[in-house]
Amino acid sequence: MIKKKKKIILSKKNIAVIVPNLTWCSLKFKNNKSIVMVVCDRKYEFNDYIEKYSDLLKILKK
Repeated sequence: MIKKKKKIILSKKNIAVIVPNLTWCSLKFKNNKSIVMVVCDRKYEFNDYIEKYSDLLKILKK
Protein backbone atom coordinates (compact mmCIF):
# COMPACT_ATOMS: atom_id res chain seq x y z
CA MET A 1 0.00 0.00 0.00
CA ILE A 2 1.39 3.38 -0.99
CA LYS A 3 0.40 6.26 1.24
CA LYS A 4 0.31 9.96 0.49
CA LYS A 5 3.35 12.12 1.09
CA LYS A 6 3.55 14.09 4.29
CA LYS A 7 5.71 17.13 5.02
CA ILE A 8 6.91 17.61 8.59
CA ILE A 9 8.66 20.83 9.57
CA LEU A 10 10.83 20.58 12.65
CA SER A 11 10.81 24.17 13.78
CA LYS A 12 11.98 23.59 17.36
CA LYS A 13 14.98 21.76 18.77
CA ASN A 14 12.90 19.54 21.05
CA ILE A 15 10.82 17.86 18.32
CA ALA A 16 11.47 14.30 17.16
CA VAL A 17 10.02 12.12 14.41
CA ILE A 18 9.89 8.34 14.37
CA VAL A 19 10.10 6.99 10.82
CA PRO A 20 8.82 3.41 10.44
CA ASN A 21 10.47 0.77 8.24
CA LEU A 22 9.85 1.08 4.49
CA THR A 23 8.96 4.75 4.77
CA TRP A 24 10.63 7.17 2.37
CA CYS A 25 12.25 10.09 4.12
CA SER A 26 14.13 13.03 2.68
CA LEU A 27 15.67 15.86 4.64
CA LYS A 28 16.03 19.53 3.84
CA PHE A 29 17.88 21.89 6.13
CA LYS A 30 17.19 25.58 6.55
CA ASN A 31 20.72 26.36 7.69
CA ASN A 32 24.14 24.76 7.91
CA LYS A 33 23.97 24.43 11.72
CA SER A 34 21.17 21.87 11.60
CA ILE A 35 21.76 18.50 13.26
CA VAL A 36 20.15 15.12 12.66
CA MET A 37 20.37 12.28 15.16
CA VAL A 38 19.53 8.78 14.00
CA VAL A 39 18.88 5.97 16.47
CA CYS A 40 18.86 2.38 15.22
CA ASP A 41 18.65 -1.07 16.77
CA ARG A 42 21.76 -2.34 14.98
CA LYS A 43 24.94 -1.34 13.16
CA TYR A 44 24.62 0.49 9.83
CA GLU A 45 24.73 -1.79 6.80
CA PHE A 46 24.74 -0.12 3.39
CA ASN A 47 22.72 -2.90 1.73
CA ASP A 48 19.84 -2.41 4.19
CA TYR A 49 19.03 1.03 2.79
CA ILE A 50 17.05 1.99 -0.28
CA GLU A 51 18.69 4.81 -2.20
CA LYS A 52 15.99 5.50 -4.80
CA TYR A 53 12.29 6.23 -4.28
CA SER A 54 11.47 4.16 -7.38
CA ASP A 55 13.11 1.12 -5.74
CA LEU A 56 10.96 1.57 -2.64
CA LEU A 57 7.83 1.65 -4.79
CA LYS A 58 8.84 -1.64 -6.42
CA ILE A 59 9.32 -3.27 -3.02
CA LEU A 60 5.98 -2.00 -1.73
CA LYS A 61 4.12 -3.36 -4.77
CA LYS A 62 5.33 -6.94 -4.11
